[in-house]
Amino acid sequence: MKRWVLVAAAALGLNGCALGLLAAGAGGGAVGATYMQPTDRTFTAPLEQVHDAAARTLGQMQMTVGEDFPTADGRRVTARAGDRSIEINLENVTYNTTRMSVSVTESHGIAKDHATEQELLKQTGQQLADAGRPR
Repeated sequence: MKRWVLVAAAALGLNGCALGLLAAGAGGGAVGATYMQPTDRTFTAPLEQVHDAAARTLGQMQMTVGEDFPTADGRRVTARAGDRSIEINLENVTYNTTRMSVSVTESHGIAKDHATEQELLKQTGQQLADAGRPR
C-alpha cells in the first residue's frame, strides 16, 4: 500500500510532459511486442499446395532454404537471404485452409523486416493464383 501512495505522490509532482512520457513508455511495451509478431495470412488451399507455392516464392526471391520439416500441425521452413533469417510456419487449419506465418529478422535477431514478410506472403498468394489458372 505504501508503494502506491509513493507512486501517486510522485505522479502528482510530475508536470504534464513528464507524465505523458511515463504513459508513452508504458504503452511502448505493447507496441514493441506487437512489432515483434510474425506476419501471417490464411490461404484457401491445402497445406501441400501452400508449401509448394512458398518454396517457389523462396526460389524466385533467391532465398536459400535451410530446413524444411513437418511439425505437429503442419510444416516449418527456414531460409536465409543475405543477413536475414526467414522462418515460415504452415498450419493446417482444415483440409482446404492453411495459415502461413512468416518471420524475417536481421542476423542479430533484433530488427524485424516486415516488408519482406509481407512480400513473401503476397508472392506465395500469387503463386497459388497462377497455379490455379488454366493453361
